[in-house]
Amino acid sequence: MNEFFHTSAEIAQAVRRLLKPGEPSPVVLCIGSDRVILDSLGPLTGRLLTTAYPLPVFVYGTLGCPVHALNLSAAIRHIARRHPNAPVIAVDASLGAPSDVGRISVIDGGVRAGAAFCKNLPRAGNIGITATVAPIRARRSGNVRLAFVARLAETVAQALYLALGKTDAASGEAKSAPRAVNI
Repeated sequence: MNEFFHTSAEIAQAVRRLLKPGEPSPVVLCIGSDRVILDSLGPLTGRLLTTAYPLPVFVYGTLGCPVHALNLSAAIRHIARRHPNAPVIAVDASLGAPSDVGRISVIDGGVRAGAAFCKNLPRAGNIGITATVAPIRARRSGNVRLAFVARLAETVAQALYLALGKTDAASGEAKSAPRAVNI
C-alpha cells in the first residue's frame, strides 16, 4: 500500500527513511515526456533539480533530454553500468482515483512507468516517487493543466533537495553543481 504525502518535508523524510547509511549518492531518474502534459512531471522535476534546486547527484531526464518509454530501458542499463551500486530514485507521473489527484507517493521498490497505458516497461529505481496528475479516465482526454503538473514537480524537486542536498554549513550553498546527464 502506498502512503500519500502533501508537503516537501514529508516526502523528504520518507525518502531519507528508504536510503541506507553508507550507500553511494543516489541517482535521480526523472521519467516522462516533454511532449505530453499528462506525462511531463519527470522532465519538469529533472529541470528543476538541475537549475532551481541543484543537488550534488546525477540527474537523468530533463526537459532538454527526457527519459521516456522509447529510451527508458537504455537509460536503466546506462545507469546500472555507470553507477553500479548507487540507489536510484525514479520520479514519474501517475493516474489514479479522482480523490488521489494531487497526492504524492514514495514507494519502496521503484516505479512501473507506463502502467496506466498498459505499456510493458521495466521497473525503474529502488525508490519511486509518483504524483497522481489526473484520474485514470484522463488517459484518453489528457485534460490536465501544465501549471498543476508544474506545482507537483516543484514539490517533488523541493523534497529531493531537502532529502539529498548536502550544503556547506557556512554558506548554505550546495557543495557541487548538479550533473544533468544525456544518454
